Amino acid sequence: MKGILEFDLPTDVVAFKRASKATDTALALWDIIQYLRGVDKYEQKDDIAQIRENVQTILDTHNVSMDEILE
Repeated sequence: MKGILEFDLPTDVVAFKRASKATDTALALWDIIQYLRGVDKYEQKDDIAQIRENVQTILDTHNVSMDEILE
């Protein structure tokens, strides 16, 4: 079985970016969940600014730009 995604570019560029970044986004979300689990489990005293910075670092590591996929 094969599945083919087809996009009418440049009209569907945002949908194309979302589809092409789906694996990276899923991996980034997994890492974010694991990070937050560690914060909760070990009662780390990260403030919200530090948590946000760490989440952004995880997204950057996976080359996921929220601006690109949420246009």
